[in-house]
Amino acid sequence: MPSSPKIKKEDMLHTALELVSQNGYAALNIKAVARELGCSTAPISWQFGGMDGLREELIPFA
Repeated sequence: MPSSPKIKKEDMLHTALELVSQNGYAALNIKAVARELGCSTAPISWQFGGMDGLREELIPFA
C-alpha cells in the first residue's frame, strides 16, 4: 500500500496562489513552490505532472 502524501495537493495550490498574488503569474514555478513548502520539486511534479498541470489546476482553484 503506498504511503499517503505528506504535502497535500490543496497546500501546494494555496502556496502557488500565494506566490502568484505576491510576485505575479510569470514568477510562478515549481522550484519556488517547493522552496515555500520546504520540500523538493518531486512531490509537486508527481502531483501535477509538471508546471503546465499546476497552472491548469491553479486557475479554477483561484
